[in-house]
Amino acid sequence: MNLIKRFWWVGLLLAFSVPVLADNVDYQTIAAASQKPNDLSRQAMVMIMGQVAVDPFAPAQPTLIGSLFAIINGVLAVMALFWFLTITLKTIVKAGHQGQFFAGGRSALYPIMTFAGFIMILPTQSGWSLAQLVMVWACSTMGVGSANLLTDKAVDMMDSGYSMVTQPTAPSTRSAARGIFEMNLCKYAINRELESLYAFGVANTPLITTKGGDGAYDTGNGSAVCGSAKTPNTGRTGTWNLLFDSEVDTNGVITAQHQALDTMQGTLDQAAQAFVDTYLSKRDQDTGSFQDAETQIQNAAAAYENTVNLALNKIDFKDTLQSQLSSQIKSSGWVALGSWYHTFATANNKTNDVASATPVVTGMS
Repeated sequence: MNLIKRFWWVGLLLAFSVPVLADNVDYQTIAAASQKPNDLSRQAMVMIMGQVAVDPFAPAQPTLIGSLFAIINGVLAVMALFWFLTITLKTIVKAGHQGQFFAGGRSALYPIMTFAGFIMILPTQSGWSLAQLVMVWACSTMGVGSANLLTDKAVDMMDSGYSMVTQPTAPSTRSAARGIFEMNLCKYAINRELESLYAFGVANTPLITTKGGDGAYDTGNGSAVCGSAKTPNTGRTGTWNLLFDSEVDTNGVITAQHQALDTMQGTLDQAAQAFVDTYLSKRDQDTGSFQDAETQIQNAAAAYENTVNLALNKIDFKDTLQSQLSSQIKSSGWVALGSWYHTFATANNKTNDVASATPVVTGMS
């Protein structure tokens, strides 16, 4: 039974290790990550412990801490040796009286494990014991390497546009998502009633459809309108802005807004259809269960903002603005030094105007 439990735990451990194996993480990658030349944590360990932190099991010159540990480990080894000899003699005498050497559930591994434990506390040439060197290796190689791998992964994710913190969705985005859900809910509710009317005869009223794409949708049938949704015009059209705006490329953010609205429309369209179908099923047949519409609206709004934020974080201010500043200051002289602040200020304002734009949704009419 115990063997079956052990196999079960091993299988569970392997199952959790599959993602790690798929990510090509092994001892070599961890060791390489721990050996970065400019790693501050490793430098601090070397400064405190000496070269034993770099290669714990290689011969090294004694250091201050190593010499102190050599004395401590020597005292512990003498005490352990006295204890080991005392227990050994006591066990031999007891075994002679009882006629058995291993008692109390102990096996032949007991003296071997005891001797191995004694060897682990003996001081080495550097003053550190083997047990301490194993702990130093675990900290300097496995600990530092694992932490560096996690940090590198986080930095790569941030370079790809991901944020380190999760922010709540803006009320305007949630309101727009709720309006799009209601627009699609209106469409499917009216269409289901029209379909039931069509079953009893011919009607001239067409079904309500959603037309459009690329960030603009209209839902209606020519005589009735359930609503519309589109991304707003994010351009800065003021005369002052046209003259003095920084040339920051926000087309990627605008494209992301269109794609995010397309995704939101598709997601909430399916949610509205499922809601209407479930309602009719509950009304007519008393079957089915409603999905949480508010949760679906919140998730759609969060997905919209996440898509826009990813595109926003990918804007490269460095190459565009620095080259613009250099040419402007060189051509206009020292008076143009104020353009340094002006360029970044207008760039931030322009980016904020684009990023804060939420879909414009109109209701039924």
